[in-house]
Amino acid sequence: MRAKLRHARNKLKYKLFSLLHGADSVRAKGSREELAEFWRNPPNARNKPDAYRRAPGRSEFLVDLLSQHAPAGSSVLEIGCNVGRNLNALYKAGYGPIAAIEISEPAIKEMKVAFPDLAAAANILNKPVEEAIPELEDGAYDVVFSMAVLLHIHPDSDWVFEHIARVTKSVLVTIEDESTSNTRIFPRKYKEIFEALGLRQVAETTPPMLPNYTARVFTKS
Repeated sequence: MRAKLRHARNKLKYKLFSLLHGADSVRAKGSREELAEFWRNPPNARNKPDAYRRAPGRSEFLVDLLSQHAPAGSSVLEIGCNVGRNLNALYKAGYGPIAAIEISEPAIKEMKVAFPDLAAAANILNKPVEEAIPELEDGAYDVVFSMAVLLHIHPDSDWVFEHIARVTKSVLVTIEDESTSNTRIFPRKYKEIFEALGLRQVAETTPPMLPNYTARVFTKS
C-alpha cells in the first residue's frame, strides 16, 4: 500500500513538473510516428547500425561509471541498445540478466553478427519504447540506462519517463545531450525529471568522449 501511495504521489509531482517545465518547453518538429519510422531504419550512414560498433570508449566509460554504483550480477535494461555495443561491454563485465528495448530490426540483426553471445543471452524487445515499457513490471531491473536515446523521445511520449522510473529497482543512468535541439533531438533536464519521479541523483559528470553530454546516476530507495 505504501509503495502504491508513493508511486501515486510521484506521478502527481511529475505531472506538475511537466506542466511547468516539461513538454511545453520542448517543441516537436514532426510527429511521433515520423520519428519512429526514421529510427526503425535510419536512411543516413551516420545512424546505420554498423556505425554504433565503432565507439568502444563510450562503452568503457559506461562500465566504469556503473561499476561504482551497481555490482556485477545486477540485472540490466538498456533503453535503445542499437547494435548492442554497450550491452556487450556490460555482459562481458559480468552484469546480467541483460535486456533491452530497440525499435530497429536491422540493428538487432547486426547484433547477432557482431555480438552473437550477447544476442543469444539477452532479451531484446523489438518495439518502440512506448509499446514495450508499459508491459514491464515495477522494479523489473536493478539497473536501467540510456545513452543518446532519451533525447530522441518525442515530446508526445514524455509519459515514458514515468515508466522508466517505475521499472528501475535500484539505479538509473542517463547519458544524454541536454541542450541541443533539432528535428530529432529534444533537450530536457533529466535531473529535474527523474527527481520529480522519486529518484535521487548521486553522481553527475561529463564523458570525455562526449563533451556535450551529461552522465547522471540516480538511485531509488
